[in-house]
Amino acid sequence: MDENKFFDRLGKNYVFGRFEDDKKEKTLSFRVSKETHDLFETHAKSQYGDVSNALKEIFLDYMSSFAFRRQSFNKMIRIFVPIFKDEDDVDNPFLPFDDFHILGFLNPDRIDMLDLNTIKVPNYGVRDYRNYDISNEMREDEYNDLSHWIHKSSRYDLEEGIVIDWVPNNYLDKNIDGIYGEYEKDKTNHLGLLIFEWDGEYYYIMIPFHVDDSYDLKLFSPYLVSNEVAFKNAMDCGNLELAKYIDSFNEGTSNIEHDKQLLRDKRENLLHQLDEIDEKLSRYES
Repeated sequence: MDENKFFDRLGKNYVFGRFEDDKKEKTLSFRVSKETHDLFETHAKSQYGDVSNALKEIFLDYMSSFAFRRQSFNKMIRIFVPIFKDEDDVDNPFLPFDDFHILGFLNPDRIDMLDLNTIKVPNYGVRDYRNYDISNEMREDEYNDLSHWIHKSSRYDLEEGIVIDWVPNNYLDKNIDGIYGEYEKDKTNHLGLLIFEWDGEYYYIMIPFHVDDSYDLKLFSPYLVSNEVAFKNAMDCGNLELAKYIDSFNEGTSNIEHDKQLLRDKRENLLHQLDEIDEKLSRYES
Protein backbone atom coordinates (compact mmCIF):
# COMPACT_ATOMS: atom_id res chain seq x y z
CA MET A 1 0.00 0.00 0.00
CA ASP A 2 1.31 3.46 -0.92
CA GLU A 3 2.37 5.19 2.32
CA ASN A 4 1.10 8.64 1.30
CA LYS A 5 -2.29 7.26 0.28
CA PHE A 6 -2.53 5.41 3.58
CA PHE A 7 -1.91 8.52 5.67
CA ASP A 8 -4.17 10.64 3.46
CA ARG A 9 -6.94 8.14 4.07
CA LEU A 10 -6.24 8.12 7.78
CA GLY A 11 -6.40 11.91 7.89
CA LYS A 12 -3.32 12.34 10.07
CA ASN A 13 -2.13 15.86 10.73
CA TYR A 14 0.89 15.61 13.00
CA VAL A 15 1.46 18.88 14.84
CA PHE A 16 5.11 17.92 15.43
CA GLY A 17 5.54 16.72 11.87
CA ARG A 18 5.62 13.00 11.12
CA PHE A 19 8.61 11.30 12.71
CA GLU A 20 11.06 10.39 9.97
CA ASP A 21 13.36 7.37 10.06
CA ASP A 22 15.29 6.99 6.82
CA LYS A 23 18.31 5.18 8.25
CA LYS A 24 17.84 1.42 8.61
CA GLU A 25 20.60 0.44 11.02
CA LYS A 26 18.89 -1.49 13.81
CA THR A 27 15.95 -3.86 14.11
CA LEU A 28 13.33 -3.74 16.85
CA SER A 29 11.68 -7.09 17.59
CA PHE A 30 9.64 -8.79 20.29
CA ARG A 31 7.82 -12.09 20.77
CA VAL A 32 4.09 -12.70 21.37
CA SER A 33 1.87 -15.76 21.49
CA LYS A 34 0.79 -17.44 18.23
CA GLU A 35 -2.83 -16.45 18.86
CA THR A 36 -1.90 -12.78 19.29
CA HIS A 37 0.30 -12.93 16.20
CA ASP A 38 -2.48 -14.45 14.06
CA LEU A 39 -5.06 -11.95 15.26
CA PHE A 40 -2.75 -9.02 14.53
CA GLU A 41 -1.64 -10.46 11.18
CA THR A 42 -5.21 -10.43 9.84
CA HIS A 43 -5.62 -6.77 10.77
CA ALA A 44 -2.12 -5.82 9.60
CA LYS A 45 -2.58 -7.28 6.12
CA SER A 46 -5.90 -5.54 5.56
CA GLN A 47 -4.81 -2.13 6.87
CA TYR A 48 -1.05 -1.96 6.22
CA GLY A 49 -0.24 -4.66 3.66
CA ASP A 50 1.86 -6.89 5.94
CA VAL A 51 2.93 -7.34 9.57
CA SER A 52 6.35 -5.73 9.17
CA ASN A 53 4.96 -2.56 7.61
CA ALA A 54 2.18 -2.43 10.22
CA LEU A 55 4.63 -2.60 13.12
CA LYS A 56 6.81 0.11 11.58
CA GLU A 57 3.88 2.45 10.89
CA ILE A 58 2.40 1.98 14.38
CA PHE A 59 5.83 2.62 15.91
CA LEU A 60 6.40 5.79 13.84
CA ASP A 61 2.87 6.91 14.69
CA TYR A 62 3.74 6.56 18.37
CA MET A 63 7.02 8.46 17.91
CA SER A 64 5.12 11.24 16.11
CA SER A 65 3.01 11.88 19.20
CA PHE A 66 5.99 13.26 21.15
CA ALA A 67 8.21 16.29 20.66
CA PHE A 68 11.80 15.20 20.10
CA ARG A 69 12.95 18.78 19.48
CA ARG A 70 11.93 22.39 19.95
CA GLN A 71 10.08 23.66 16.91
CA SER A 72 7.07 25.43 15.49
CA PHE A 73 4.05 23.25 14.78
CA ASN A 74 1.96 22.46 11.73
CA LYS A 75 -0.95 24.54 13.02
CA MET A 76 -1.96 28.18 13.17
CA ILE A 77 -4.15 29.70 15.88
CA ARG A 78 -6.20 32.88 15.64
CA ILE A 79 -6.43 34.85 18.89
CA PHE A 80 -8.56 37.88 19.72
CA VAL A 81 -6.87 40.24 22.19
CA PRO A 82 -9.13 42.84 23.88
CA ILE A 83 -7.73 46.31 24.55
CA PHE A 84 -8.49 48.69 27.40
CA LYS A 85 -10.96 51.40 26.48
CA ASP A 86 -8.64 54.13 27.78
CA GLU A 87 -5.14 53.02 26.79
CA ASP A 88 -3.41 56.18 28.04
CA ASP A 89 -4.21 55.49 31.69
CA VAL A 90 -2.48 52.11 31.91
CA ASP A 91 1.03 50.81 31.39
CA ASN A 92 -0.27 47.74 29.55
CA PRO A 93 -3.02 48.40 27.00
CA PHE A 94 -4.19 44.79 26.96
CA LEU A 95 -6.79 43.27 29.22
CA PRO A 96 -5.91 40.27 31.46
CA PHE A 97 -5.16 37.26 29.34
CA ASP A 98 -7.83 35.10 30.93
CA ASP A 99 -10.17 37.26 28.84
CA PHE A 100 -8.44 36.47 25.57
CA HIS A 101 -10.27 34.29 23.09
CA ILE A 102 -9.04 31.53 20.83
CA LEU A 103 -11.04 32.00 17.64
CA GLY A 104 -9.98 28.80 15.93
CA PHE A 105 -7.33 26.88 14.03
CA LEU A 106 -6.07 27.68 10.55
CA ASN A 107 -3.85 25.97 8.01
CA PRO A 108 -0.58 27.93 7.95
CA ASP A 109 1.37 28.76 4.84
CA ARG A 110 4.34 26.48 4.31
CA ILE A 111 6.76 27.26 7.15
CA ASP A 112 10.19 26.14 8.26
CA MET A 113 9.22 24.41 11.51
CA LEU A 114 12.76 24.78 12.86
CA ASP A 115 13.04 28.51 12.15
CA LEU A 116 13.27 30.37 15.46
CA ASN A 117 11.93 33.51 13.77
CA THR A 118 8.44 31.99 13.61
CA ILE A 119 8.11 32.99 17.29
CA LYS A 120 7.79 36.61 16.16
CA VAL A 121 4.39 37.23 14.58
CA PRO A 122 4.89 39.11 11.29
CA ASN A 123 3.25 42.52 11.05
CA TYR A 124 0.55 41.22 8.70
CA GLY A 125 -0.34 38.62 11.38
CA VAL A 126 -1.38 41.36 13.85
CA ARG A 127 -4.50 43.16 12.65
CA ASP A 128 -6.27 46.14 14.19
CA TYR A 129 -9.86 46.51 12.95
CA ARG A 130 -10.74 49.67 14.87
CA ASN A 131 -10.20 51.86 11.78
CA TYR A 132 -10.57 49.16 9.16
CA ASP A 133 -11.26 50.32 5.61
CA ILE A 134 -14.00 48.19 4.05
CA SER A 135 -13.26 49.31 0.52
CA ASN A 136 -14.26 46.21 -1.42
CA GLU A 137 -16.36 43.08 -1.14
CA MET A 138 -13.43 40.86 -0.09
CA ARG A 139 -12.51 43.18 2.80
CA GLU A 140 -16.13 43.41 3.84
CA ASP A 141 -16.49 39.61 3.88
CA GLU A 142 -13.34 39.28 5.99
CA TYR A 143 -14.59 41.91 8.42
CA ASN A 144 -18.06 40.37 8.72
CA ASP A 145 -16.71 36.85 9.22
CA LEU A 146 -14.36 37.94 12.01
CA SER A 147 -17.00 40.14 13.62
CA HIS A 148 -19.46 37.24 13.71
CA TRP A 149 -16.74 34.92 15.04
CA ILE A 150 -15.93 37.24 17.93
CA HIS A 151 -19.58 37.92 18.78
CA LYS A 152 -20.14 34.17 18.96
CA SER A 153 -17.16 33.38 21.21
CA SER A 154 -16.91 36.46 23.45
CA ARG A 155 -18.66 39.54 24.81
CA TYR A 156 -16.58 41.90 22.67
CA ASP A 157 -16.92 43.64 19.33
CA LEU A 158 -14.21 43.31 16.71
CA GLU A 159 -13.27 46.98 17.15
CA GLU A 160 -12.43 46.40 20.82
CA GLY A 161 -9.20 44.51 20.22
CA ILE A 162 -6.68 43.09 17.79
CA VAL A 163 -6.50 39.74 16.01
CA ILE A 164 -3.28 37.72 16.04
CA ASP A 165 -2.47 34.67 13.90
CA TRP A 166 0.11 32.55 15.74
CA VAL A 167 2.04 29.44 14.74
CA PRO A 168 2.39 27.49 18.04
CA ASN A 169 5.77 26.30 19.28
CA ASN A 170 7.28 24.48 22.23
CA TYR A 171 10.42 26.62 22.54
CA LEU A 172 10.01 26.93 26.32
CA ASP A 173 9.85 23.15 26.85
CA LYS A 174 12.43 21.31 28.94
CA ASN A 175 14.45 18.38 27.62
CA ILE A 176 13.19 15.48 29.75
CA ASP A 177 14.95 12.19 28.95
CA GLY A 178 15.22 13.12 25.28
CA ILE A 179 11.60 14.29 24.91
CA TYR A 180 10.54 17.92 25.19
CA GLY A 181 7.67 18.90 27.48
CA GLU A 182 6.65 21.38 30.13
CA TYR A 183 6.44 18.86 32.98
CA GLU A 184 8.50 15.79 33.78
CA LYS A 185 5.47 13.59 34.54
CA ASP A 186 3.45 14.61 31.48
CA LYS A 187 5.31 15.16 28.23
CA THR A 188 2.10 15.99 26.33
CA ASN A 189 1.96 19.44 27.94
CA HIS A 190 4.02 22.16 26.31
CA LEU A 191 4.88 25.82 26.74
CA GLY A 192 5.13 28.17 23.78
CA LEU A 193 6.13 31.79 23.29
CA LEU A 194 4.62 34.42 21.04
CA ILE A 195 6.22 37.81 20.37
CA PHE A 196 4.30 40.52 18.56
CA GLU A 197 4.73 44.20 17.88
CA TRP A 198 1.88 46.65 18.36
CA ASP A 199 1.95 50.42 18.41
CA GLY A 200 5.76 50.47 18.47
CA GLU A 201 6.13 48.12 21.47
CA TYR A 202 7.01 44.43 21.72
CA TYR A 203 4.82 42.11 23.77
CA TYR A 204 5.55 38.57 24.98
CA ILE A 205 2.86 35.96 25.48
CA MET A 206 3.50 32.57 27.07
CA ILE A 207 0.89 30.00 26.04
CA PRO A 208 0.68 26.56 27.69
CA PHE A 209 -1.09 23.84 25.70
CA HIS A 210 -1.74 20.12 25.54
CA VAL A 211 -1.51 17.71 22.60
CA ASP A 212 -4.03 14.86 22.82
CA ASP A 213 -3.95 11.40 21.24
CA SER A 214 -5.54 12.75 18.06
CA TYR A 215 -2.77 15.35 17.69
CA ASP A 216 -5.21 18.15 18.47
CA LEU A 217 -4.14 21.18 20.51
CA LYS A 218 -5.92 22.28 23.64
CA LEU A 219 -4.76 25.72 24.73
CA PHE A 220 -4.81 26.91 28.33
CA SER A 221 -4.99 30.53 29.46
CA PRO A 222 -2.22 32.57 27.81
CA TYR A 223 -0.51 35.25 29.85
CA LEU A 224 1.47 38.36 29.10
CA VAL A 225 5.01 38.55 30.50
CA SER A 226 7.84 41.05 30.36
CA ASN A 227 10.92 40.69 28.21
CA GLU A 228 12.89 39.84 31.37
CA VAL A 229 10.48 37.06 32.42
CA ALA A 230 10.47 35.57 28.92
CA PHE A 231 14.28 35.65 28.94
CA LYS A 232 14.43 33.97 32.38
CA ASN A 233 12.09 31.18 31.27
CA ALA A 234 14.23 30.56 28.19
CA MET A 235 17.34 30.34 30.38
CA ASP A 236 15.60 28.11 32.95
CA CYS A 237 14.59 25.57 30.30
CA GLY A 238 18.10 25.60 28.82
CA ASN A 239 17.21 27.25 25.52
CA LEU A 240 20.13 29.68 25.21
CA GLU A 241 19.40 30.31 21.52
CA LEU A 242 15.91 31.53 22.41
CA ALA A 243 17.25 33.62 25.30
CA LYS A 244 19.58 35.43 22.89
CA TYR A 245 16.70 35.93 20.46
CA ILE A 246 14.50 37.46 23.18
CA ASP A 247 17.38 39.64 24.30
CA SER A 248 17.71 41.01 20.75
CA PHE A 249 14.40 42.87 21.16
CA ASN A 250 15.86 45.04 23.94
CA GLU A 251 17.05 48.53 23.14
CA GLY A 252 19.92 49.90 25.21
CA THR A 253 19.71 47.11 27.81
CA SER A 254 20.63 43.44 27.81
CA ASN A 255 19.38 40.58 29.97
CA ILE A 256 22.48 38.61 29.04
CA GLU A 257 24.87 41.35 30.14
CA HIS A 258 22.86 41.77 33.34
CA ASP A 259 23.09 38.03 34.06
CA LYS A 260 26.82 38.01 33.30
CA GLN A 261 27.37 40.89 35.73
CA LEU A 262 25.39 39.10 38.44
CA LEU A 263 27.54 36.00 37.93
CA ARG A 264 30.72 38.09 38.06
CA ASP A 265 29.54 39.69 41.32
CA LYS A 266 28.67 36.28 42.73
CA ARG A 267 32.10 34.93 41.77
CA GLU A 268 33.84 37.91 43.43
CA ASN A 269 31.79 37.36 46.56
CA LEU A 270 32.67 33.65 46.65
CA LEU A 271 36.35 34.39 46.12
CA HIS A 272 36.21 36.86 49.00
CA GLN A 273 34.59 34.20 51.20
CA LEU A 274 37.30 31.72 50.21
CA ASP A 275 40.00 34.22 51.20
CA GLU A 276 38.37 34.64 54.62
CA ILE A 277 38.15 30.85 55.08
CA ASP A 278 41.79 30.39 54.05
CA GLU A 279 42.83 33.05 56.56
CA LYS A 280 40.92 31.36 59.39
CA LEU A 281 42.35 27.95 58.48
CA SER A 282 45.88 29.35 58.48
CA ARG A 283 45.38 30.51 62.07
CA TYR A 284 44.48 26.98 63.15
CA GLU A 285 47.53 25.59 61.39
CA SER A 286 50.02 28.10 62.78
